[in-house]
Amino acid sequence: MNKKIGFAAGLLLAVIALVALALVFSPSLSEEQAFNRTIEVSGNGIVKTTPDEAHVMIAVVSEASTAKDAAAMNSRNMTNVFDALKKAGIGDVKTRQYSITPIYEWVEEVTLEGKKQKSVIVGYRATNLIEVVSKPEDAGKAIDAAVKGGANRIDSITFQLSETLRETAYSDALRKAVNNAQSKADVVAGEMGIVSIYPVKISVEDYYPYPIVRIAAPMEAAPVPAPTPITPSEVEVSASVRIVYAF
Repeated sequence: MNKKIGFAAGLLLAVIALVALALVFSPSLSEEQAFNRTIEVSGNGIVKTTPDEAHVMIAVVSEASTAKDAAAMNSRNMTNVFDALKKAGIGDVKTRQYSITPIYEWVEEVTLEGKKQKSVIVGYRATNLIEVVSKPEDAGKAIDAAVKGGANRIDSITFQLSETLRETAYSDALRKAVNNAQSKADVVAGEMGIVSIYPVKISVEDYYPYPIVRIAAPMEAAPVPAPTPITPSEVEVSASVRIVYAF
C-alpha cells in the first residue's frame, strides 16, 4: 500500500513539474505577436518573346461515289502533299485525324400518303488532317507547298514556344516576379521603419502560355501565285509568386 501511495505521489509531483515548466517556457502574448509579425506580398513578372514554332493544320478532303474511291483519291492527293512538303524542306508532319463519312442529300419521293422528304447517301467524303510543324518563317512556305501538292483546306496556324524556349522564358519571368515581390517588401519595411526582413514562406504559381492561333479560311487547291506571308506575334510568358517576410 505504501508503495502505491508513494508511486501516486511521485506521479503527481511529476505532473506539477511539467505544468510549471510549460508555464515558464510558454511564450507570452507579446512573444506570439512578435513571432507572427510578417509582411505578405505578391510579385509578378512578364517576358515577351517571339515564338519559334508554327503549327499548321492542313487537310485533304476528297469526295467520290463510293467509300473506296474516296479513300483512294485521298491517299493519292495526300501522298502528293507529303512529297511537296518534303521537297520544300518541311519534314515534321503528323497525321491528326482521318475519317470517311457518307454524304447525304435530301430528296423528294411520292408515296400513297403524298410527297415526303428523305435523306439518301449520294457519295462519301474522305478527310485526312495533318499537322505541320516548322519555323515561323517557314509557315508560309509549308502552306504554299501543301496547296500546290493538293491540300484543299487550311484550318489554322498556331504559334507556340518550344519546350526549351518556354522554360527559359518562364525562368526569366519568375526572376522578375521574385524581384518584384522583394521590391514591394523592401518599400513596406522601409516606410514602417523595419530594419531587417527575411522570407519565411514562398509560393510559386505555375503558368502556361496560351498559343497564338490564327484561323485560316478554307481554300481551294490551286497554285499560289505569290509566297504566303506569315508573321507571328510575340507571346507573353508570365510568372507569379507570393512571399511572406518576417521581421
